[in-house]
Amino acid sequence: VEPQPSDIMTTRKKFDVSKSLFYIHNPKTGASLITLMRNLLPSCIHKDFSCFGMKGGGFGKYSTRGGVGIYPYSYDMFNVTRPKELKAIETCDKTFAPCQAKYHCNYAECGNRKNKVTMFRKPEKWFASYMDWVWPGYAGKGVSIKRVLPFQSQISFSTGIDEDVSAAIEILQHDYLWWGITDHWVTTVCLFHCELGGEPRESELRNTRDHKIARQEDLIPWDEISTTVPRPEVVVPDIPAYVNEHYKSDVLLYDELLVIFKERSEMCGCDFEY
Repeated sequence: VEPQPSDIMTTRKKFDVSKSLFYIHNPKTGASLITLMRNLLPSCIHKDFSCFGMKGGGFGKYSTRGGVGIYPYSYDMFNVTRPKELKAIETCDKTFAPCQAKYHCNYAECGNRKNKVTMFRKPEKWFASYMDWVWPGYAGKGVSIKRVLPFQSQISFSTGIDEDVSAAIEILQHDYLWWGITDHWVTTVCLFHCELGGEPRESELRNTRDHKIARQEDLIPWDEISTTVPRPEVVVPDIPAYVNEHYKSDVLLYDELLVIFKERSEMCGCDFEY
């Protein structure tokens, strides 16, 4: 028997674009999803970007020479300078939550929100990226990231559950409107539009991290930020072993979600890139 959409993802349906979306945004799983959300919603007149400044995926003053932030999306994109105008653009006149105060709001805090979406990332890649992301800020203060390890797991952040993978999948399939996988971004974009509606835009496949290369000369090398605070690879020399020890449920959940993700991509006719 051919599987029905409800067998794969119970909430799979065309989204009512007159509503809004709420992103349970686990750090380092994909700020780029915000661009897709913004492009889909009619309430967001300005398209093709996620958020301004650091929230859009950039570097803070603590990691750049001269204390200048490097952002893929800056305020001068729209030739306005009044703070109220900028905030109205970014938040779609306060109808769009992802760029507002609770940028990284987990399920325990924001699980009651309607039309929730979220993203997952291969645990080893997620953990490595997370360490690289937080190290400069802590190192600049003379603090080792060992103090904040382990980070909150993806399963806990997105579902409020620590170990029960089956229960977490139930939440994702019944309580969420939609979820995707960062490691398979092209397929995720295709699934987003197949399952929620709208047409893909060029900005959704653009590499917004190009600024890292273009402005590399402006970044402070890690050994200049601190020579005394141990680097991430010193704190955790064997990431796969650390992840298998501290994030067993994330590994199991990711494997289960990947199977469902592939089934959804087949139903939508989306190519699954390996």
